[in-house]
Amino acid sequence: MDPKTIGLHTLRARNARYFAGTNFSPCRRYVSGVLLRVSDRGLDAAFQAVHQLNVRVPREVRQRLAEITGQVGPPADLCEAARYVAELQIVNIERLLHDAGTDPMNLVAIGQTGCDLWSHSESLGRTVMPLGCPQLLAEATGVSVIDRLHERDLAAGGTGGPLESLLWWLLLTQAKDSNSERPQVVVVLDETLEMFHLPPRRRGRDVPSIAWLDLGAGYGLLDQVATEGEVSHETNLTPLTAYLQAQEIQTAWTPPTTVTQQAVEELLSVWAATEPRPTFADCERAAFPIWIERIREGLANLFPQQPQPSRIVVLGRGGRREPFVASLSAAIDGISVVAEPKLGWIAGAPQAALAAIAATLHVDQICGNLPELTGAKSARILGSLSPGAPANWRNLLEQMQSGLQQRMPLRSAV
Repeated sequence: MDPKTIGLHTLRARNARYFAGTNFSPCRRYVSGVLLRVSDRGLDAAFQAVHQLNVRVPREVRQRLAEITGQVGPPADLCEAARYVAELQIVNIERLLHDAGTDPMNLVAIGQTGCDLWSHSESLGRTVMPLGCPQLLAEATGVSVIDRLHERDLAAGGTGGPLESLLWWLLLTQAKDSNSERPQVVVVLDETLEMFHLPPRRRGRDVPSIAWLDLGAGYGLLDQVATEGEVSHETNLTPLTAYLQAQEIQTAWTPPTTVTQQAVEELLSVWAATEPRPTFADCERAAFPIWIERIREGLANLFPQQPQPSRIVVLGRGGRREPFVASLSAAIDGISVVAEPKLGWIAGAPQAALAAIAATLHVDQICGNLPELTGAKSARILGSLSPGAPANWRNLLEQMQSGLQQRMPLRSAV
């Protein structure tokens, strides 16, 4: 991937559309943005990242967000948190477009994701409240914003995820006129550890069967451990390793913000009872072999065996840990392992690209959820639309009308 900037003459290239995506990272340390060039439409589209940018979240803002979202707070606190997130995403998009030399009016839309608050009750079921304000982003840039991807799936009786399955498939595969390509496996090691089996993409065909696995807690659990001090190779990691091995693999999608609450408390008690106290590097050293073994088991027992995957793509924080990637490559025979930086991505940019792709699906009126994975009663067009400036809004409506006139797969005609 070539992250070169582009000029206005390129943006007006024939048959090319441009979308931006912004994502608030799960660790809340930065906001990522990507500018995507989109060729073709719908499930046949090809996506090329032409510029990427991260904006660091100030430490005081990160701490304040943790205080507000760590527990259910009053509405005023949640409004404050939403404003923080919105302003950071505005800065992210404005810097992205400035560095790319791009007029915002050349964009079709902006996809916005990240920083969601999940809750569950017997009376209301599972609900989600995204932090952020798409209206502020639309007002600041003049570009229409698409966010709140989970809500239509929840309304259709689904669990709200994993919505990334279809988006990873579109981002990492190319539409071909034959089935000559082999599938890929994507490992996303961030707050949780997830795996996706992505079949080849055939032009003009419906979405094939995409497999997904939740392999348990990832860095969302380790982040709760105090991380001061040097690595002590004399630390007794047996209690910590035993605890991590005992963590159950989830069989249904669970929001990362709630999946590890009990596990966090248990891990902290294990950590407090260990002498000398483990550092964050100790926790990684104990977790890497467990994560790798779960990936191996998933490949061997839970994913299709034929044809063999062409490669394993490691994304997220795990993709930036050379010891983890090297150990995973050594543990798996016959399949190449490619880490996130080798694909040309900066940290967090792939997730921002997913937000932009979700916006293209909304504009092209293509369903973005897979009912066989989310449990929804049927597929739905995902996202809530906040109009931008009149000129951008008219262009977006023309794009949507054009998408409706195109031939769509039967499952998408909802």
